[in-house]
Amino acid sequence: MNSSRPAAPPRKIRPPGRRVGGSAFTRGLAPLIAAVLVMTPIESAIAGRAVESSVATITSPEDGASVTGKVSIAASAPADTTSVIFDRSTDGGNHWTVIATDSTSDNGWDSVWDTGKFSGTALLRAQATTLLGDETDIITVRVDNARPKVVLKTSRHAFSPNGDGRYDNLRVKVRATERVTVKIMAKNSRGSTIRAWNLKQARRRHSFNWLGRAHGSRVSDGRFRLKAVATDDVGLKDSESRVAVVDTKAPKVNLEWDRPEPLRNGSRVHVRYALRDRSSHLKLRFRVKGDSVTRIIQAGHRSRGTRTLRLRFTRRRNHPLRTGLYHVRAVSTDRAGNVGRSRSARPWRVLRAGRPHIYRRLEDVGHRVALTFDDCYDTSGWKRILEILHSHHAHATFFCNTIHIVAHPRLARRTVRWGNAIGAHTPRHDLLTSLSAAATERQLRSDIATWWRVAKKTTAPYFRPPYGAYNGNVLAGAGAAANTRVILWDIDTQDWALPGSGVVAARALQARSGSIVLMHAISQTAGAVPSILEGLKGRGLSPVTLPQLFNAARKAHSLQRSESVRSSWRGIYLAQRAAAFARRSGMPTTPRNNRGME
Repeated sequence: MNSSRPAAPPRKIRPPGRRVGGSAFTRGLAPLIAAVLVMTPIESAIAGRAVESSVATITSPEDGASVTGKVSIAASAPADTTSVIFDRSTDGGNHWTVIATDSTSDNGWDSVWDTGKFSGTALLRAQATTLLGDETDIITVRVDNARPKVVLKTSRHAFSPNGDGRYDNLRVKVRATERVTVKIMAKNSRGSTIRAWNLKQARRRHSFNWLGRAHGSRVSDGRFRLKAVATDDVGLKDSESRVAVVDTKAPKVNLEWDRPEPLRNGSRVHVRYALRDRSSHLKLRFRVKGDSVTRIIQAGHRSRGTRTLRLRFTRRRNHPLRTGLYHVRAVSTDRAGNVGRSRSARPWRVLRAGRPHIYRRLEDVGHRVALTFDDCYDTSGWKRILEILHSHHAHATFFCNTIHIVAHPRLARRTVRWGNAIGAHTPRHDLLTSLSAAATERQLRSDIATWWRVAKKTTAPYFRPPYGAYNGNVLAGAGAAANTRVILWDIDTQDWALPGSGVVAARALQARSGSIVLMHAISQTAGAVPSILEGLKGRGLSPVTLPQLFNAARKAHSLQRSESVRSSWRGIYLAQRAAAFARRSGMPTTPRNNRGME
């Protein structure tokens, strides 16, 4: 019971049918009784008592209000009321249950309704018993004893507010079973609140973006707990929390090795890597890049630490990678979107035996020609050619004998570092037509091994036989050693005869689209290279490497049409020997073959 009687509100205008009167007999006597008691208000006022309402009215709670738990009910009634019965109905008025009966009006007509576990719409009724009959008032209330169930979700478990455009903010969403106001707090690992959001508008769904800032600055990396407290319109609460990780540092990934190296058969590769990051699981992939292909190998989500994977390195449609040099780089992405890469791409070779094909020039390659330089025994000429090409931003292909690679490793490394391509030309410029296929294979494998040891590059699949001389054994040995592209020429400058720089330049400028120009890395040819480059530029031709020329032909689907149909090639061996080229140029003799260069 309330300790004090509430003040009676102004009389309400009731909808039809809400107020229920007494019996028919009593209603017939109403005028007479009213006349007899006409002086009652006046007497009551004289006695100092308050004037009571002439009808029964529920004053608390209000009609349509939402209530919960124990509800205080108060009513005003006429002065001649002897008792007030409070009851309720939860089925629309078909059945009523008495809440309490108040027979004492000293502190007003009131009671307490314990709603218990009920939730839903209920009718409250107050029945006042008076001398004239019963006065009844009915109101509707919504009872809510069910706590709002709230769900807190975030767009990611971890985010990286470092401004790199990848997961810079965290989307926070709150969903409830009813309309609620929400307070969300971000707490650090010590439990201190560093940021709070008050979403005061009563809605079932709330959302906002957290940019990872608190107190005007970006928070430090670490784990934070987001706690959402939802309150409905009757004050019932529910809460849920979720961990959010702020991580702005890229994972550290290191590619330790890939086996087998070189890959000669199949496409299965064992890769060993090391991962370090705040996240326990990271997305890992490997980028395999070659002259004509770039392949991304997805390794899925991997845990931290050092692991070994077995992967399949293939091209599209599951075709194996072609012979050549590739660079493998490990790339890792953590849950916050930070990307880490291995410090450098790891060189890796694919050396597949195959059928060799002979090329003198390539078709449908646009305005491109390939300048090629053989032998490299003239160190000053070799160095000068490299400097001229580098200053003109041009590139060429060098077929150097590996005895000169071993003698001048720094110059060999500069050759490939400045963007030039390389091909096999045997260790000592032997005439291969007098050797067996196995002997040719051993020489070409020696070329491949020497270049890999000196410069981490490979000559495969490009091979130029000394003097341009080949037969069945030469081709078989080249194919077995993975040198499947046998490169000859369609423009021979005959610079080995030292005709003069002007003559060499004039002969080289006879090149056309797709031509392969044969020259030697000697001093006289170095003097002709500037004129050759200027002349090609004036004709709209670009000097490129052999891999670039072959890539253009591959895209134009003209490689098969570019293959030479000749079954043998005697080469220029006899002409060079007759001109005593070896004695004038200082090339080394071939101890194993008296028919070689003397």
